[in-house]
Amino acid sequence: DDTALSPSTSMPDGNVLESKSLPRTSTGSARSMLNKKMVREGENMQDDDKASTPSQEKIMRRRARKREAYLKKLEGKGLYNPDRPTKPNPERWIPKHERSRSRNKGRTGGNNRSAQGGGSQLDAQRLDAAARRAGTVPTSSGPSTANVKVSSSGRKAGRRR
Repeated sequence: DDTALSPSTSMPDGNVLESKSLPRTSTGSARSMLNKKMVREGENMQDDDKASTPSQEKIMRRRARKREAYLKKLEGKGLYNPDRPTKPNPERWIPKHERSRSRNKGRTGGNNRSAQGGGSQLDAQRLDAAARRAGTVPTSSGPSTANVKVSSSGRKAGRRR
């Protein structure tokens, strides 16, 4: 048995072995090398992103240049006067369906602004009893239609069989 250790061969002491540093053949494992490489590439990509993203000042300067060019173009067409700029529409902050332009005028022509189809301002003045007594509102010139019978012309609403 050449492979078996003889009792005379001395083994190194355990404390000595514990205090020694382990020999390393390379500086790191393949996985740690790959991770380091990916981190380096990630830093480079972030630097590229920062370089490609313009600063806020640069964006504002570009907007100002574009605005000046646009206003000169409008001025050339006669649609903009820098001496007399137009004021914005005060209704622009109101939702579109509530703006005065978008209201459905219908049969009344847009004069009816009161609730539930109430009359116009003229009708309200005519019906004001206190104003009529004071004589500030002229009464209607024609005869009263309170006792006039409404004539029915033609057929009734439903068909007869």
